[in-house]
Amino acid sequence: MLDEEAYKKKGLSYIDETNNSGNFNIKKGCFNTDNTYFLRGGIFIPTKNPHSFENNIEKNIECLFEKFDKKTRDKFKNQDEVKYKGLLSNNKSTFLDILSIPNIQEIIHWLYMNKYLIHYGVIDNLFYSISDILEPLIMSSNDVVYPKNKADFFKSTVTEIAYNHQKEFVNLAKKYNVPNVVRERLVNFYKEFKVFIIGHIGEIPDKLPIAYTKEFVDKAVDYDSASILLSGNKEDVLIDKYVEEYTVWVSSFPSSYYIIDKQDAIERSFKNLNIPESLAVFEDSKQNSGLQLADYIVNILKTYIDFLNNYETSDLLKIVQEEKNNPTLIEFATILHRSREYSPLLNISVMSRFLLKKMQFFENILIDKSECVK
Repeated sequence: MLDEEAYKKKGLSYIDETNNSGNFNIKKGCFNTDNTYFLRGGIFIPTKNPHSFENNIEKNIECLFEKFDKKTRDKFKNQDEVKYKGLLSNNKSTFLDILSIPNIQEIIHWLYMNKYLIHYGVIDNLFYSISDILEPLIMSSNDVVYPKNKADFFKSTVTEIAYNHQKEFVNLAKKYNVPNVVRERLVNFYKEFKVFIIGHIGEIPDKLPIAYTKEFVDKAVDYDSASILLSGNKEDVLIDKYVEEYTVWVSSFPSSYYIIDKQDAIERSFKNLNIPESLAVFEDSKQNSGLQLADYIVNILKTYIDFLNNYETSDLLKIVQEEKNNPTLIEFATILHRSREYSPLLNISVMSRFLLKKMQFFENILIDKSECVK
């Protein structure tokens, strides 16, 4: 569902992605990638004239690059393109570590002071893949209302279990040829899948998602729905393409202008869908400073999401208490908050409820401790 107000908003957006695979599939008894999620993102600049070069954004970005340390500035002079790793002055790679790097601090402070926004789209590969399996347990043809809140916790819980027991999950998927399970084997598949879930439900620390999960596991399976969802798919392919991460995004703000780092598969899909160049174009990042900046931003986002994935909420609270005077961290949280306030569609996520709650929790408590947020 798209926010109607989004259609009235205008902006110039630069888009890149990082460390992503072309699809998500089961290959040789395991997943084809160690990537937990697909991530695309970058910068969104609200402006009344997104197609006009009068906004001088390219010049502003180049001025930002001039603030980097001398070693990095020299790289810009001698190389066609300086990638994210070229900004790092040492081997630091974790989120809190990179926030201590002057080049990263310059980027975040520049975004903060200019009130530019960050957009991103995240797809948790396993969460997305498991959804088709779980839908026949969530809603049947006899149900009137879709229980979204309970369903999100159910999917998140099963995703957590599947991540913790990947080999067992993959073996079960291979045994029944997920995502194409023949009608005659659906009963046995769901019987074994329920055993898999209940066998590990005790590992989940929170009572509420456990209760929701048991409620859905006890439901009768809508085999008609299961037959449709688990058939007609590419063999062993759980996610075929991520092109919707781009098409849904650009359609959310049809009065805006999108500049996307060149990707042949995505560009072909845009042409097949007749998406006009007045809405979105693909350019080589070597010739576009905005796309280079998008590369930096999406990599910062990746370290941020990885960071949150590694901690429980109680640990994050301790970290905030230790980092409460870290201006770069507070500015980063404020930028994300401003982005959501401008439009929830700037942050499109298909992910575990547990991670989503941690993102919101971490950003909100940081902002509460900031005296400079307006």
